[in-house]
Amino acid sequence: MRFHEFLTRPGWTLRWRGDELDATQAARRCRQAILALRAQPPVPESLSIFVAFSPIEVVIALFVISHEGLLATIVTPRAVASAMQGFDTGTTRLLMTEGRPIPPVLQGCQVVRLPYAAPPASSNDDGAPLAPSAQPARIVFSSSGTTGRPKRIVHDEERLVANAARVTAYLGLTASDRTLCAFPVNYMYGLSTTLCTLHSGSAIDYIDFVDSRLVAVEAERRGTTILPILGDWCVGLAQQWARSSFVSADLRILNASDRLTVDHVRALRPHCGAIWNNFGQTEAGPRLFAIDVSSIEDFTRFEHDGAISAGYPMQAEIETRIADANYDGIGRLFYRSPYAMLGFLKSDLALVPAPEWIESGDHFRRDWDGLHSWAGRTSHLVKINGQLISLHAVADSLCGLHGVSGVGYAKTKEGVLVLFLEAADVAATQAERLALERIVEPIIPGFNFRLKFLPKLPRTESGKIDHRSLAQRIHLETI
Repeated sequence: MRFHEFLTRPGWTLRWRGDELDATQAARRCRQAILALRAQPPVPESLSIFVAFSPIEVVIALFVISHEGLLATIVTPRAVASAMQGFDTGTTRLLMTEGRPIPPVLQGCQVVRLPYAAPPASSNDDGAPLAPSAQPARIVFSSSGTTGRPKRIVHDEERLVANAARVTAYLGLTASDRTLCAFPVNYMYGLSTTLCTLHSGSAIDYIDFVDSRLVAVEAERRGTTILPILGDWCVGLAQQWARSSFVSADLRILNASDRLTVDHVRALRPHCGAIWNNFGQTEAGPRLFAIDVSSIEDFTRFEHDGAISAGYPMQAEIETRIADANYDGIGRLFYRSPYAMLGFLKSDLALVPAPEWIESGDHFRRDWDGLHSWAGRTSHLVKINGQLISLHAVADSLCGLHGVSGVGYAKTKEGVLVLFLEAADVAATQAERLALERIVEPIIPGFNFRLKFLPKLPRTESGKIDHRSLAQRIHLETI
């Protein structure tokens, strides 16, 4: 199945601020955009870069891309410069909504304007059906770049739709569900969340992420039943819901980050009906592993270093290997999945095919029954006395203490670990600083580190802590 086929499946509703989209409205908007696109001079093989200003525009762009079988990427205005980096202007074309201001980076570039706005109800725009391309779309995602140089990852639309169909089934989504999504739709998890809404014929509300406590308020106010989150939102969510005495047996929480801790689950469980831990990545597609942790009381088997296990492969066709395992069975994860990427896009638009077995960039342990436990990003592990220690575990140990609402980290050239602590009051007392240092010392014994307080941690468009930006900050401070 392809994206554009959802235009003929009524029942779903997408909402963002004052804009609302259903299948009928989407079909009319897409028709306008497709006609405008087809009126342009034909171009040879090229990358179409759609600039979207809202989640609704992202979804309409996806339908258009699918219908026309394009090689395309969707970016927000702030990401246009990085999306164009390395590409020749002769191999790319830029598309954006009529009436939107052209971002400064695009001044002087040829921009195709597409009419995404809803046509007047009186307009006669139904006409003859527009035949879709027989070629499935290829969607290009840029990895967040939080741990290194961003990569351009190419996915087949049919694989993404199929992956979301499996997720919809195991979560038991129905037309009565209402999702709240604070993730950008042009990134993998936001797209998967939207596809699940389309599959189930349900409703989704998009919001901009500002603060996890505001997400909690919106989920309560809107009667949300499906809430995808990041692990480091859990403290704010639990605090807000405890304050408002919010409890909903209909609410299912889905972790979209690498690390969900036992403490996170225990804090959220009184407020919801189910908590799912999931694991996927841009290269793999939205899901590799999943597990429902709602009813687990003894987490001994289902956690590693305080983090909940990523779960079991979503289906039998997803295969894994653990390479170079240590005495604890922890090693590098390789996987083979029917939903994996096609490969990487080069600046000349050539595709570097994905290997049969893809290395995830993570360390995992796999138990005898197929339970997979995440030990950490390979680049975020330190080895002390022969033992691998996850820097995520260090960060988790500090969250919620002495006003700390988030923790990021980076290393100096000399190997000193700098822990960036997000706190509203950055003027920590000497006693508070010493208390936090005493918590870290036994976790990474003998490792040289220091604490640095910030009012707000930098985050990527997908809401993750931007460790790459923190590393650049350290570099600039040492020049």
